[in-house]
Amino acid sequence: MFNGDKIEKLGVVVGSGNLPSTIIEECKKQNIKPYLLLLNNFAEKEKYSDIENISINLGDVGKGIKFFKKNKVKYVDILYYNCN
Repeated sequence: MFNGDKIEKLGVVVGSGNLPSTIIEECKKQNIKPYLLLLNNFAEKEKYSDIENISINLGDVGKGIKFFKKNKVKYVDILYYNCN
């Protein structure tokens, strides 16, 4: 997986639900530094205040890409959950 690269940083696009917290905890166990892109009106920002993050609207994808590039993030997970 990932062409044999050791993942040192992981970008995580965070929506709602508990899955992002699970992924972040696993990152910490494996010494992977998470960088979070918090989706406004979905992500619970207060849960992630201790992790480097940026908040964006859904239409601000370019801002998120710049955030990941600035932090030299190669891999990104998109975690979004919405159950009506």
